[in-house]
Amino acid sequence: DFAIGFTATISKNTTHMLFLELESNEGEVGVNHMRFLSNKDVSDISGMNLEWVRQKAYCGPLFGQLSDDLKENIDAFLAERNIDTGLTLFMQDYIEHKEQSEYLNWLRKFKSFVEA
Repeated sequence: DFAIGFTATISKNTTHMLFLELESNEGEVGVNHMRFLSNKDVSDISGMNLEWVRQKAYCGPLFGQLSDDLKENIDAFLAERNIDTGLTLFMQDYIEHKEQSEYLNWLRKFKSFVEA
C-alpha cells in the first residue's frame, strides 16, 4: 500500500460546488481540505487560473480539529458517493498497472534506441 493524493469535485444544482483534496492511505480516505467554489467563478476558466481560484478559497479548519460527529458525517457523505475504500483500492491497482505499462513501453523505446 502507498498513499495517493487525489481530488474530487461534487456539485449540485446550486451556485456552489465542493472541491475536496483527499488522500488515501491503507485503503482509508482522509480529507486534507474542503473548499466551496462558486460555479460562476470556475465555469469559464481552466488550468492555472482555476488552480488560483481553488487556492484562494477558504479551505476550512483542519479535518482533525472537527468534532467527531461532523467527521463521521463527512465520511458518510463521501461514502454515499463511492469515495471510499473500494475507490482507493481500485486507484492503487490502476496506478500499479499504469506504472508497469509505462515501464514496459520505456524498455521497448530504450531497446529500439540502442539497436538503431
